[in-house]
Amino acid sequence: MKKMNVAFFLILGTCLMFNACDDVGFDGIIPVQTQTPALSLPAGASMPAVSAWNWVEGQDNTKLLSEISIPGTHDSGARYEPIAGTAKCQNLTISDQLNNGIRFLDIRCRHIDNAFAIHHGSIYQHLNFDDVLNACFGFMGSHPGETIIMSVKEEYNSANISRSFEETFLAYYRKNPSGWYLGESVPALGDVRG
Repeated sequence: MKKMNVAFFLILGTCLMFNACDDVGFDGIIPVQTQTPALSLPAGASMPAVSAWNWVEGQDNTKLLSEISIPGTHDSGARYEPIAGTAKCQNLTISDQLNNGIRFLDIRCRHIDNAFAIHHGSIYQHLNFDDVLNACFGFMGSHPGETIIMSVKEEYNSANISRSFEETFLAYYRKNPSGWYLGESVPALGDVRG
């Protein structure tokens, strides 16, 4: 079967993508600003508390996702490599990335045995798509005011399959359809929270 170069852009429950591979000396996480910038607030108003794990919660529901600068990681599941400098792009797990403010995930899936294994090129990352989804849905369950944007891309050669990459993706989607936004237009944040 010919490999399809397809990328799905998905919104889970809630882009700026940074190149985070170790070969550029970057661990994949932009430090969260620890001090509030000086703002001019109305008298008696206070600055809402914002943390890395809930920064989306404070955004206006009417903003389109395309109007928000969203921190993300490159090859988000790539934490393992057999030889230094060959495949690792991240030091943190998917859960840790989400808890540190990342809201765009770049997920690379090898289509094998009608399931998705997370790969960076030919290197299996000791992670499957179910693991990624469990981390995302777990985070969203604890932080319903947030949202996650995910790019799902076919990576490396498929093997032992009897259906297309898209059909396998739909099998994952059907496990929890209310947790996904698959619309054809960029949604407002209020349409994809939680």
